[in-house]
Amino acid sequence: MAKRVLSIQTLCALFTICASTSVIAISSNERVRQAGHPKTPIAIIEVLANDKSVNVRVAIAGRQIAPPHILEKMAHDVEKRVRFKLAYNPRCSEKIFRLLALDKDIDIRHAVAQGTFAPVSVLKLLAKDKHERIRSAIAHNPNTPLAVMTTLTKDSNRYIAHAAEQNIELRILIDRHPERYK
Repeated sequence: MAKRVLSIQTLCALFTICASTSVIAISSNERVRQAGHPKTPIAIIEVLANDKSVNVRVAIAGRQIAPPHILEKMAHDVEKRVRFKLAYNPRCSEKIFRLLALDKDIDIRHAVAQGTFAPVSVLKLLAKDKHERIRSAIAHNPNTPLAVMTTLTKDSNRYIAHAAEQNIELRILIDRHPERYK
């Protein structure tokens, strides 16, 4: 049986009806597709952000076109996979990255620490994390500020201290010979 693809206009009408009746009659796969589609209207994204399907919410968390209040809502999602996906979203605000950096789950904090989108204030916060895995990710992150990296060279864990030293040495080398690292 051939699958039928619904137009955006039809989906808007269906989602509006579904939102008002609290019934989602569209397949999970279609909702995931719409959650990731760049032309899906914000009104539908707002409905999908509350979807019972984790895969739909993960797709919303990864959207680069989403209102900040929806992304912030995703930072509080009970499902770890949603918060994990959000940690790699470049559209997150400093507030959202801070919420994720304070997450009780080490995997979420690690995702923020190793990602390239977290602001400096969040990287500084994570450099003080009690878990070595988080501090190690910060020591390896090319966006970690030099002052934080210098502090990490004195970490009680030799591996972290060495990683920070190597990161600093690499930055010095790149500064001296930028033509080699283009």
